[in-house]
Amino acid sequence: MPDRVPHPDAPPPPAGWSGPHGAVRPPAPGATGPRPAAGPAIAGGATVGTGLATAAIAVYFLGQLVVGVLAGGLLAGAGVADVGAVDPVLLLGAAVAGQVGGLAAAVVLLRARRAPLAAVVGPVRPVARRLGAGLGLGVATMLGSSLLVAVLVRLSGSDAVPEQLILDEALAGGVRTALALVAAVVLAPVAEELLFRGLLYRALRRRRGVLGAIVVSSVAFAVVHLDVAATQPLALVGLTLVGVVMALAYERTGGLLVPVAAHAAYNGTALALALAAERTGALDLLGVLT
Repeated sequence: MPDRVPHPDAPPPPAGWSGPHGAVRPPAPGATGPRPAAGPAIAGGATVGTGLATAAIAVYFLGQLVVGVLAGGLLAGAGVADVGAVDPVLLLGAAVAGQVGGLAAAVVLLRARRAPLAAVVGPVRPVARRLGAGLGLGVATMLGSSLLVAVLVRLSGSDAVPEQLILDEALAGGVRTALALVAAVVLAPVAEELLFRGLLYRALRRRRGVLGAIVVSSVAFAVVHLDVAATQPLALVGLTLVGVVMALAYERTGGLLVPVAAHAAYNGTALALALAAERTGALDLLGVLT
C-alpha cells in the first residue's frame, strides 16, 4: 500500500496578497523550480499536530470552566446561595474573564510547545482589503446560515428555537450589552478562529487534505456550541456551514485576519438584528452566535 503523501499544514497566500516578505506574485508562464514552502514548522522539524490542536482547544474551554467555578466559589463565599439572584453584570463579567483566561492558557500551552504562532496567524497585509473582505463575508454568511436554519426548522415542524445566554444578555442593554459585544465580537472570533482554523484545520489539512480538514474542523466547531445544540439541534447545520466558510476563507487567504473579521461580522450582525427584531417578535428567525 503506497505511503500517504502529506499535505502542507498551511495554505500559501494567494497571488496578489502581501506576505511577510512582500507581495506574493504568480510564477511566470513556463517557469520551473521548487514551489514555496507551505508554512513554517515548529522548531526541530515537527509541525502542529492534531494532538496539540485538540489540547489547546480543551485548555481554552477548561480555562473558561475553571474561572466560572472560581467565580461561583467567590459568590458562595460572599453568602450568595442563589446564583440567579446575582447581578447579571457580574456573571457576564466572569464569563468574559473566562474567555480571556482560557485564551491565555491556550497561548501559554502553544508557546511552551514552541508552536509557530506567526505562521498560524499568517499574513495580514493588505489589512484594509482583508478586513473588508472579511466583513462582507461575515454578513453574507450570517444571512445565509440564518435562512438555512429557518427553512430547516420550518420543514421539520419543530417549534424549538436556538437559545444563547450571550444573545439574551445583549438584549438587556447598558453594561450587559457592552460586555456581550466584547465577548461575541472580539474575544470569541479571535479565540475560535485561532483554535479551529489556525490550529485544528492546519493539522487536519496535513493528514486528510483540504476537504477532510474542512469537514472535520467545521463539525467540531459546531458541536462545541453545546447551548445551541441543546435547544435546537438543527442550528448545528448552520454553525457547520459557518465553519466551512471560515475554513475556506483561511484556505483562500493563507491567514487568520479574514476569517476573524468574518466571524466578528457574523456575530455583530446577529446581535444587531436581534436588537432590531426584539420588538417585532421575529427573534426566533435569527441565526446563532459562534
